[in-house]
Amino acid sequence: MLEAIDERSFYNLSNLADEIISKGLNDNLKKLYDFLINLFNKTDIDNWISSTTYKSKRKTKENDKIISIEIEKLINEFNNSKQPILFYKVIVYFYYNLNLKCNRTEFINCVLNAIKMTEEGDSIYKTMINQRNKFRRVGRKIDRKCLCTVELTKGLEFDTVIILDAETFKNPKELYVAMTRA
Repeated sequence: MLEAIDERSFYNLSNLADEIISKGLNDNLKKLYDFLINLFNKTDIDNWISSTTYKSKRKTKENDKIISIEIEKLINEFNNSKQPILFYKVIVYFYYNLNLKCNRTEFINCVLNAIKMTEEGDSIYKTMINQRNKFRRVGRKIDRKCLCTVELTKGLEFDTVIILDAETFKNPKELYVAMTRA
């Protein structure tokens, strides 16, 4: 599925990231937990942290204990410096090292890119807006098959378009737009 460019959750999450980075966690994992459950499957996050504590107690596998220690180390390192790149490393660790399930890959990639591209003094929110404005002008690179609405596409993004259930379009202009996008 192609994500809407102006999906409110993009901006809400970037505001939460800015708040986490500016204020830190102050031994309170709730904001980080809320941030992560917007990106990943809640059950997967619950295996490693909760809104109040790290889940390092009595892990059955030795590897799980090592991972729990690494998560705590990364979060503490970020919390001590409050640098966006260290916050990026925390998210990347959950995404790539733990292979957590994420149904919205475009969403997480946009968030990670915004955090990584944040320059000194800029907010993640401002970087996300700049990134979204660029997508509006240029279009997004879509590497594979994609299911989306007519409103979410630009002609620059696709070489071929297949219109499903064309007879159900109530507005002929919308059907025309769908047929001429590519």
